[in-house]
Amino acid sequence: MKEKWTQEQVNHFNEMEPSDYANVVALAGGKIQRPEPEGLAAARAIAHLQERVVALEDYALRQAQALRDVMDESEDGRPDLEGLLGEGDRLLVVGGEV
Repeated sequence: MKEKWTQEQVNHFNEMEPSDYANVVALAGGKIQRPEPEGLAAARAIAHLQERVVALEDYALRQAQALRDVMDESEDGRPDLEGLLGEGDRLLVVGGEV
């Protein structure tokens, strides 16, 4: 048998805070949706971008070390410029994704 709610009961329920009925919702297996604290999404996005920047800096340092190694090994002290330009372009593409 279906129970009918009066408009007064509906209004009262709508005015309740989630904490007032959360235990009932949780017991029924429902998910309680609470607003995300202000700034949390922005902080998460900033942390993600900082991780990407750190990865990019690490990549640039490794490339610089590879360049030093190539220059040390080359006979005339000059690296393969075409190869270096290709690597530089690749770094710019990766940097553009951040």
